[in-house]
Amino acid sequence: MHSTVEFGDEVSSRAKGSAVRRAVTAVAVLFVASVLALIASPAQSADGSLPKITGAVPRFGVDAARALGVADLRAITDPAEHGNGVALIDPGLDRIFQLYNLAADPHPHALAIVERDLETFSVKRTKIIPDRHAYMANGSKGAEWVATLDNKNGRLIVAYRPSGGLEGRIRTAAMPGFLTIDLRSYEHVDSSFPNVLADFADTLLPVAGLEYDESTDTVLMLQPAAHGVGSMGNALMLSGWKASDLLKGGELPAVTPRPIRACRRDPLNDSNSHYLSPILIAAGPDKEGNGSMKTWVTVPCYSSTFSTNVVIVRMDRASALDPHATQEKAVVAPAGVTAWAFDTKHGRLYLVNESAETDAWVYEVSTNAFVGIIALSPKGIAESTALSLGVDETSGRLYGRAYSYGLMISAAAQDPVPQADVYPRLSAGGSFRILVDAKRNRILSLPGVADGNSKPGDAYEVIAVPPPLPPPVREDPDSRTAQVDEVPGKTVTQFSGNASAYGLRVLLSRGVSGAVPTNGNDNAGKVAANVNSYCGFTDRELVMARVSKTELSNNSRFARAAAVDLDNATVVDLRQPSRCDAYNSYKDIPLPVVQDYIEHVVTTGALGDVDAAGVPASKTLNDTLSPKTTWDYAAADCATAKGEDEAGPNSTPLVGPTAVECGKDDEIKAYAESRAKPLEIGDVSVAKAKAWTSVKKDKDKGLVSTSSSRIEGIKIGDISIGYIEHSATSYAKGRAKSAKTVFNKPKIGFVAGPNIPSCDTCDLEQVLKNLNVALSGRAEFRKIEPEPKLAAGTPGGYEAGIIKSEKQQASDNSLTGDKSVEIPAIEMVVYNDNPHIGRARQVYQFAGVRADSHYGIQLAGAGTGGLPNIGDVVDGATGTIDPRIGDLPNGGTPLLVRMPESNENVIKRTFRQTGDYANYSLRIIFNNPREALVMATVWLLMFGPYIASRRRRALKAVTTADPEGRLS
Repeated sequence: MHSTVEFGDEVSSRAKGSAVRRAVTAVAVLFVASVLALIASPAQSADGSLPKITGAVPRFGVDAARALGVADLRAITDPAEHGNGVALIDPGLDRIFQLYNLAADPHPHALAIVERDLETFSVKRTKIIPDRHAYMANGSKGAEWVATLDNKNGRLIVAYRPSGGLEGRIRTAAMPGFLTIDLRSYEHVDSSFPNVLADFADTLLPVAGLEYDESTDTVLMLQPAAHGVGSMGNALMLSGWKASDLLKGGELPAVTPRPIRACRRDPLNDSNSHYLSPILIAAGPDKEGNGSMKTWVTVPCYSSTFSTNVVIVRMDRASALDPHATQEKAVVAPAGVTAWAFDTKHGRLYLVNESAETDAWVYEVSTNAFVGIIALSPKGIAESTALSLGVDETSGRLYGRAYSYGLMISAAAQDPVPQADVYPRLSAGGSFRILVDAKRNRILSLPGVADGNSKPGDAYEVIAVPPPLPPPVREDPDSRTAQVDEVPGKTVTQFSGNASAYGLRVLLSRGVSGAVPTNGNDNAGKVAANVNSYCGFTDRELVMARVSKTELSNNSRFARAAAVDLDNATVVDLRQPSRCDAYNSYKDIPLPVVQDYIEHVVTTGALGDVDAAGVPASKTLNDTLSPKTTWDYAAADCATAKGEDEAGPNSTPLVGPTAVECGKDDEIKAYAESRAKPLEIGDVSVAKAKAWTSVKKDKDKGLVSTSSSRIEGIKIGDISIGYIEHSATSYAKGRAKSAKTVFNKPKIGFVAGPNIPSCDTCDLEQVLKNLNVALSGRAEFRKIEPEPKLAAGTPGGYEAGIIKSEKQQASDNSLTGDKSVEIPAIEMVVYNDNPHIGRARQVYQFAGVRADSHYGIQLAGAGTGGLPNIGDVVDGATGTIDPRIGDLPNGGTPLLVRMPESNENVIKRTFRQTGDYANYSLRIIFNNPREALVMATVWLLMFGPYIASRRRRALKAVTTADPEGRLS
């Protein structure tokens, strides 16, 4: 969700919608924060400025023409190349460079470079290189020069082809190559490719990506195995030369390209995309090795010739140019990438997807994972090819510009990744790189022309932007404990702990669309969307053996446990099956799979009687089916008289002994067990799952939270796992070095299956590797790491915990709708992403645990170190009512706070951070109102048996479940 930062008549309908969302957000955050909102607007900069257009830089300026000695610069450029005048910025030299391929007298077949001062935009120098044309990527679709800046040595490296096509090659006897231009002396060196890399009849330079690697003073180049040809699986090849090789001139040394084996055809150099492939070169820890910092090369590409999903392939820079190297790690990215931007300094890559909604997916080198999504447009495919991106590598800001939201500014290097502030008044289409002048807080944006943004406009708009705010200051948790011994009557203890666990958790991201394999086919995606036409794309969740809460604190004691737990939307829909009338949605689609399904419906009467028109009657459906489908299960909680769960006829087959113990003042326990034998969900079946938790006060250890889970009889296709067991414990006592955790590696045993080495007592890391090899391309297996600072315990002893980090929570929520905080022993993800649907995934989480403890000791009468409570008087002797706060709503008591001026920015940043978190968490809810209002249970109610019986895409084989144990 965005923060709309313009006011009055400048606020668009999008802005009004954002205001409504902020109002709802305020209900979910502390009331104190809503009061502070009157003081500090989170959308404006510290000086209150708003972005505004302050000037322009022409593409074909009269001053540039005069300096080149021509009357009309546009008239003599190559009309087939729309990128003429498109600029590059060198922030180190404080210069901007515009490139032109000239095609007519007085400089036919030449490349012209115009240098401008970045502060004043005045022309400084020009350069003409005869018989060379700079190579441009993708013509009019966000055209950019195949070039890279060597900021370390002040050089511009431009890929060229002989001007004049084949005739030019014959005339000059030249091959394609590089021009290396010293931006200080303005001298250049011409280096041609060796024949093995440039032997193409069409003389088009075989370059799919280009980047200078400062860490090794090397230029890296991506090229297809064969330009436009499907040989070698259309793999991408990586080559490179030392900068010293480019300075020698002449033919470059012959190199053997390294095939990137996980890559196929490059999506970002495809005819439908805008830009070259980004080659992100950045440092990060080697999480699968010894944890040392390494430099990584990451490249987006296709994982297969049939899928529209993109993968991020990551290679160790030390062996990246070794043609025999095979070490690669692939992370699944969105389907249908159309644009990109990257930030080498902060190690982040932004990929823009083409689907029902347009977002920037944020990849981070240090974690080798996607850590968030930034909304860019509600119009999806229609606008994904008509937006511009740019990055300020100094502050880590991401800039975007499009028609719907206007100018977008996100502090994208922060964690969790915040949504963008939007400025609707500055809306404009176009797909050309946004240039950033960080020194002067301004950007240069080249809008497209009005006819669908297929060509660049005549000038860069210079837009002044608010200066970036410093990152929000995070409170030290240990400030909440005074580091004193507990003394009755002299100290106050504030504690809270929570433990939760589950055996198996299944999430269908995008509802039934997360289960129906579309293999990237857009038409199949439309069919899957049609399944949801009555029920929406609501995420669906099923959990076996779940303890969702075991909480003990100063003023609360609560626990909840369920043998089987469903999401609320599914529970509601099971009471009224007519809401998910898939037959009516499907009936006019002439596809064999649909016809088979309709025949099944008609012959079995699964959806009840139909009227003369063949349309199911909702009342008949509900009266007939709801007694069999209504979820008649009640979880155990502290409010239940017996402390046990209760199951009815529809849920009894899934239930095991489940109960909570809430009678003690200093301890609370919960236990849940599911004994389905087996329960089959898609291609996964389990025989038994259980989870047990406790939170208690201990004289020596303080507050102790414990969580454990175990799952048995697991089948994943033809692969079997005997058991997985997982546990976590946290301690905190409010004194130095008292906070710690115990979190051992999960236990796994009796693993066997095709292409899987059998073991009785198994190593989890090796099992994960074996599973990823055996099921490569169909499913991904991974483990989740807990928040490291909490896992270590805070030094002052206030808190410790085994829980997902905020970054991981934000990432999972954005990418799959997963809002869980537990750490699973193993997570399996099946990808069904589709350009029409967007992200559509199945997530299977095995043996999840979470345990966190908080313990604070304060002197009696002292504050907690946090924000004041409503009605408190802070520093009562000198307290004043800040005039900007005024009376509280509904006649409440004013908040008396003495606020020195020096604290105002801290308050603003605090509220901004709180608002960002709330905005982020509510984005999924409000991104599409239809999702929030129309909810589906098709996957569970109607399509579960159908998909389970027919789908074989994710895994090769499916274990047949005991009919009595199957959820029906």
